[in-house]
Amino acid sequence: MEHIRYNISSTEDLLSSYQTPSKYLTRILSDVINHPYPPVPSKLPISQNLFEFTLRPELPFTIVCVYLALIALLNKRQDGKNRMKGPWWKAVLLMHNIILAVYSGWTFLATGPATINYFLRGYQTAGVPGLVHNFCDSSMVLWDDVMARYTYMFYLSKFWEILDTLILIGKGKQASILQEYHHAGAILTVWSGTRYESPAAWLFIVFNSLVHTIMYTYYALSVVHIPVPGVLKRLLTKIQITQFLVGGSLGALTLLLRLPKELGEKFEWQPVLANHPFASDRLGPGFQEDLCLHTPGQMVTVVGGVGYLIPLTGLFVSFYLQAYQRKINQKNRVVEPIEKKASVEKH
Repeated sequence: MEHIRYNISSTEDLLSSYQTPSKYLTRILSDVINHPYPPVPSKLPISQNLFEFTLRPELPFTIVCVYLALIALLNKRQDGKNRMKGPWWKAVLLMHNIILAVYSGWTFLATGPATINYFLRGYQTAGVPGLVHNFCDSSMVLWDDVMARYTYMFYLSKFWEILDTLILIGKGKQASILQEYHHAGAILTVWSGTRYESPAAWLFIVFNSLVHTIMYTYYALSVVHIPVPGVLKRLLTKIQITQFLVGGSLGALTLLLRLPKELGEKFEWQPVLANHPFASDRLGPGFQEDLCLHTPGQMVTVVGGVGYLIPLTGLFVSFYLQAYQRKINQKNRVVEPIEKKASVEKH
């Protein structure tokens, strides 16, 4: 069956819908619910049926609900006992962190350079208009050739990362709201990006895979007690906060951008149009200024993603300030007895 992508109507038609908000929202909801499932990304050895099953909303939403309910129950029964001692558990924790560090690094190396090169190619061939088109992936070339495959695998990896919370509880600690919100929201955000083939997915995949490469490497080193400067942990939190601010801002930008029609002859679309039917439909003869995002589902993905990042950023900032204040208090408790001792000896 031929895969069909359908995009938002012209800018004029979209804006006219604001005259009747109820009809506009109904239309958006209908488009999101009825949006056809994407095809299996290239080089993924799975069937279309299995691929669609993993993208059905029932799967991620059910897993998220079970995850939150289970963690709430385990938090209530937490007795503070560390049940993950011994060489066996140490090996399990080490492998868990190494697997995620290697996977995250592999994902970043596969998507980061490809994304940067794609943007540069757009700018070099047509200046700012070309950069805007490639930033929005108006032809869906970056998505079809690279991001579809890695976004889907990144989505699946978020289920594996739930183990982070279970490990924390196994060590006798309680899972925080930050921990639960972070994992639950990440699952739903990347699911939506995969389900609706969002061009903005690169923001999450590239940035998050880089941060997770550093983070899980740090965790792996901690398991085997390799000394790591304490400043690195604080720096890692700062990097995560920066990731949310930059990613959220660029995501919001995709909601505002319009695709310029003045590409010029240097922007060679012919190979693209020949290999990508969606690009041919969207960018062929008679192309007019269009929205950066192609479909209502992609808009909902970005709005949901930015909405997810706002509280997450606040939670991380709060965590950082509390941890920083705790360090200051600990230093003060150490310095105070020393000063008192020096005062006694002096007198």
